[in-house]
This record gives sequence, structure tokens and C-alpha cells, in this order.
Amino acid sequence: MFRVIVPNKYPDIIQPLLESVKLYEPDTKLLIVANDHKNDYGHDMIEYDQDQFVFSHAVNQGVSAIGDANIICLNDDCVLLEPTFQRLDSCGPQPQSRRRAFPMNEHVRFGPLTEMV
Repeated sequence: MFRVIVPNKYPDIIQPLLESVKLYEPDTKLLIVANDHKNDYGHDMIEYDQDQFVFSHAVNQGVSAIGDANIICLNDDCVLLEPTFQRLDSCGPQPQSRRRAFPMNEHVRFGPLTEMV
């Protein structure tokens, strides 16, 4: 099982990502760590708990909230170009005795699965 964390500082940036998740990963529930807004995107959301937004702290807050799951971390300014999450989740050791984090940003491109391992 995996969960997807999206730290979100600016609410207007996340819309293209949400549209691509709806298109390519419609059954996935994101955990949005929201900074200074309470927008309802139809996904799970927690409020960022610090005064000044720090990306790594927002990720750690999301990891703490998720519990025992593999973690995929997305920047709020990226989009999915194809179904991606199951492929990432299958890349690591099983069973899930360890938690793995897969960071994704606008610079990540995936080749055949054999190139990723």
C-alpha cells in the first residue's frame, strides 16, 4: 500500500496536478499538507503546523500523519503524464517492512522499469 503526500504552499498552483491525478490515478487519495488555506480539493488534507513554510518539514508532517505505508511525495507544481503510482510502489522490497519515499517533481521522467531499479 502507498500514500501520496503533496505539500501545498500556494493553492492556485495545485490544480493541474489534481486534474492529472483524476485522469491517470482516479482511485488515489492524496494527503495535501496545506499552508494557510482550507481549500477542499476532494482529498485528505492537514494544515501545515508552522508559521513559515519549509518544504521538508511539510513532507515530514505528512509522513507522520500517514502512518505505516510506502510514501510518494509530489511537488504541487508537477503533473502526471501517465499512470505512475502503482509502478513506483512496486519498485522496492516487499513486504513493506520498510518505508520508502519516492520524490517526484517536474524534472522526473520514467523509463522502463528495469532502468529504475
